[in-house]
Amino acid sequence: MGYRVMLLDTHVLIWYLTGDPQLPQKLKEQITAEPLVYVSAAVIWEIAIKGSMGKLELGGKPINSTQTMDQIRQECIEQQFLMLDINAAHAAAAPFLKGAHKDPFDRMLAAQAIQEAVPLVSADPVFDRMGVQRLWTGTTRRRTGAIIGT
Repeated sequence: MGYRVMLLDTHVLIWYLTGDPQLPQKLKEQITAEPLVYVSAAVIWEIAIKGSMGKLELGGKPINSTQTMDQIRQECIEQQFLMLDINAAHAAAAPFLKGAHKDPFDRMLAAQAIQEAVPLVSADPVFDRMGVQRLWTGTTRRRTGAIIGT
């Protein structure tokens, strides 16, 4: 089923940009075809923070500068993805979502998805417990303990 709008989780954005096979082909095609694909400021922030700590790479390359982050943002623009800013309503809702999951980036993405009524593309089932409409067509699970994007 096609959606007219969607929000990408951090790992989905990285897998899409690097052509990682963990992103199911059907979802890759859907992301490519959809007219409104959002990338949250929280995703950009998470990539920058984890990259600066050496916990995240993009296609085997370190994310170690604002120039690298500018390249990632530019690639999002070239893909015609829209940036979704964090607003006060998102920030106020995130701490009060259902579920015990405490990751602040995930909670912000969940709040944005709920408040904006946008399905979230994510392999992570934790979002199901937060009341998010999650899109995932594959059985692929995120590698735990691995550097995403390698």
